Amino acid sequence: MDSTAAIGTLKGIGPKTEKLFHSLGVYTLGDILLNYPRGYELQPPMCNLRQLYDGTYREGLTAAVQGKITSPPPAPVSRCKKAYHPKP
Repeated sequence: MDSTAAIGTLKGIGPKTEKLFHSLGVYTLGDILLNYPRGYELQPPMCNLRQLYDGTYREGLTAAVQGKITSPPPAPVSRCKKAYHPKP
């Protein structure tokens, strides 16, 4: 395939999808390689939950948090009187 091949020659691009690409101005494989997004959203800086809780992280900013689940959530109680408790 060369860059002048029609977008519809790609596997998985049918007539409907090809029409959508045409509405974006993408007609060839070269066009799709040069079709850049309008904007980017940068990942916010990492912070810990304590900063969010006590207000030391600036209000109004987007934050990314990372955590680790250390135990499984409690098992739901069934309608019968015995509850299922998975072994850790």
